[in-house]
Amino acid sequence: MDFFSHGAGNIEAITARDTGMLVLGGPFDLIQGGQGLVGRLPLYIDTPGGNNQFWGIVSVTLKFPDALHNAHLETLTRQGLSYELWRISPDTGEKQVIADSGGGAGANSRFIEKPVHILNAEWFLRISNIRAWHSFPSNIVLIIVSLFICFLVFFVVQNNIQLRKARAELAALAETDPLTGISNRRHFMELAQSSMNRAWRLGEEDCYIVIIDADKFKSINDTYGHSIGDKVLVEITGRLKAQIRPYDLFARYGGEEFIMLISDVDESAAINLVERLRLELFDRKFEFSDLSLNISASFGVAKIYDGDIETAIKHSDEALYKAKEEGRNKAVLYKMAAV
Repeated sequence: MDFFSHGAGNIEAITARDTGMLVLGGPFDLIQGGQGLVGRLPLYIDTPGGNNQFWGIVSVTLKFPDALHNAHLETLTRQGLSYELWRISPDTGEKQVIADSGGGAGANSRFIEKPVHILNAEWFLRISNIRAWHSFPSNIVLIIVSLFICFLVFFVVQNNIQLRKARAELAALAETDPLTGISNRRHFMELAQSSMNRAWRLGEEDCYIVIIDADKFKSINDTYGHSIGDKVLVEITGRLKAQIRPYDLFARYGGEEFIMLISDVDESAAINLVERLRLELFDRKFEFSDLSLNISASFGVAKIYDGDIETAIKHSDEALYKAKEEGRNKAVLYKMAAV
């Protein structure tokens, strides 16, 4: 759908796109008939240049006036009060009555009016007496108004559970590899620096980047199919994750590659850990129904100097390439050239 054409709630769509925030629009006429309140959540993707690019809008529609049903505004009329729920339409700039009891609340009498803030939307609830003002003590009126405002806000917010759920799912997708369930490459890079800062605060100065690459993985996909290849990656993830500490970072780097950041270990301990990971993959066959596979992986290890994670990743990748050249199924530690 083109959310940016005239009459399609384009003001809210533009606001969502430009601010990056969840916005609430309406009520307005829907293309499919009737009226509705519409939540719009902008979605962005990463570009090769490292910038966020607008991709589209997640839209959830709440039927109107059904969305106000459980607010029980009609109870106000039984209490001798008239009401009017209104807003300024962002499309026309004019007052738009969302719901009322009829007769124009407050048109010819004193009234109480309170703003109702829901996300970006600002509605106003105006209440006045149908009978003479002295028929109701002012404090009772204020209590009733406050309660109904609370009910109104609570109900509309509850009706946005779908929007909040969609937002949470999108956030998880942005950080998690959908196949293995661990962090993806982008999330790893976001967490790596904070993990380094934590290590420095705790005096854990020795930190290492480890890149793991499953050996001859393409032949597995070509021979047994991508479904078996996916199962191999999931099994590799489970075995490696079981061997590392909870606070060590572990992510899928891309394809059949994984990446780790381990801290508070010297060189000997880092090599021992990586060797244990290598054997965890190589010493036990990968069993899938009647299929039994021997899987190995190569490891590139590099120490992080002066908190420079990018350089450490480059060094680790060079060490991994050397491990591949030397026959695979081995771990290689990057050595700095002597000055």
